[in-house]
Amino acid sequence: LLRAGLVIFLIMMVYFLIMAQGRRKEVEINSTSGIRSISKGMMIGTLNIFPIPYFVALGAALNVNGNVQYHLLNNAVFVMAAGLGTFTTLYLYALFFAKIESEGNFFAKYSNYFMAGLMLILVIITFIRIFNSG
Repeated sequence: LLRAGLVIFLIMMVYFLIMAQGRRKEVEINSTSGIRSISKGMMIGTLNIFPIPYFVALGAALNVNGNVQYHLLNNAVFVMAAGLGTFTTLYLYALFFAKIESEGNFFAKYSNYFMAGLMLILVIITFIRIFNSG
């Protein structure tokens, strides 16, 4: 499985490098409104629901041995931490949105290089795991 992952990461790294070297066409951005914007918002809202099954499964897995004790204080701390984490993330999105919007060309230009670098890091980690496990 690790060797298959190594090959996939290598292929993806080469793909992103080729895409980064390719010529770019200028893309015209049209402002959209109405149903399309609402559907995008609903899709993002739906994606934000995915952590709920993860936490349910994680709680069930931790409770298999009966080591987890559910008290009001533990639950309150967990809810506060999750809420503060979500608030912080959304606040940072709003804070840096103008900067990201003004530098959109920079991000679009170098996003393929970023993805190729990320794939290179995954290739190195997978390569190390293959030789340490076998």
